[in-house]
Amino acid sequence: MIVDQYRGMNELTTHHIKSFVNEISVRTIILRLLGALMIFYAVLFVVQRYLVFPAYMADITLGKLQRPIDYGLPDFTEVYFNAEDGVPIMGWTHPPVKNMPVILYLHGNAMHIAGHAQRYQAFAEAGYGVLALSWRGYGKSEGSPSEEGFYRDARAAIAWLKQADKAPKIIIYGESIGSGVAVEMAKEQPVFGIVLQSAYTSVADVAAQTYWFLPGIHYLVRDPLDSLSKIAEIHSPILIIHGDRDDLIPIAHGKKLAAAATSRTQFITVPDAGHVDIPDQLVVKAMLDFFQE
Repeated sequence: MIVDQYRGMNELTTHHIKSFVNEISVRTIILRLLGALMIFYAVLFVVQRYLVFPAYMADITLGKLQRPIDYGLPDFTEVYFNAEDGVPIMGWTHPPVKNMPVILYLHGNAMHIAGHAQRYQAFAEAGYGVLALSWRGYGKSEGSPSEEGFYRDARAAIAWLKQADKAPKIIIYGESIGSGVAVEMAKEQPVFGIVLQSAYTSVADVAAQTYWFLPGIHYLVRDPLDSLSKIAEIHSPILIIHGDRDDLIPIAHGKKLAAAATSRTQFITVPDAGHVDIPDQLVVKAMLDFFQE
């Protein structure tokens, strides 16, 4: 009997030890996973601007930026001006025909200004003036990209347009990443109108949607570019254009912006179009129709 009692106690002790070891193992695994996740978040926080503003991609996909004439724009001029923090910024410009607006074009994050050379030509042929802005860190502009830096670039471009023409009618065209800057500029000052193509509600929302498996990623975004919280403060006419097959920024973003706007707004759905393949002539016609009402 004594032997049986000892054996029972030994088995009970062994069971407790195994349970304790298993508990420690589970706890260790959880702590290691949490530690790895925190390291991943820290790295993502540091490198995220390379993801949000991949200026290097433009040179890979389009090559080093050349002169306007090299992209079929012989009547466009390369101009330079300084942002308010002293960063030299470059743009391509073309004057408008009499009484026509000037389009300040704010391009997307994975290209430089040459990516839409044909669109600029279409604008010019329709009588619009054009100032295509090259973001800091992109093309021949200096500096490093950031939300506040982009705001400074756009303010400098608007100031340059006002210096060139005492009373310009400015339409701010924001494509993709540029849409958030367009919203901020139109909130800060009245303009003739704004166009938002493939626009997001905020970069933070896009991050949460893309990295849905990472809890709290929304709060780590350094450059949120929150258009949804600002668009109701815009008093200028707003034209929103979005492809119904946009997998990068789904059309729901554009629809939310349109619903939140309080000024005259038109939303155009482009069938079978993705993020960057909206036809130039469709854009030009939509703008001519909307801004001549």
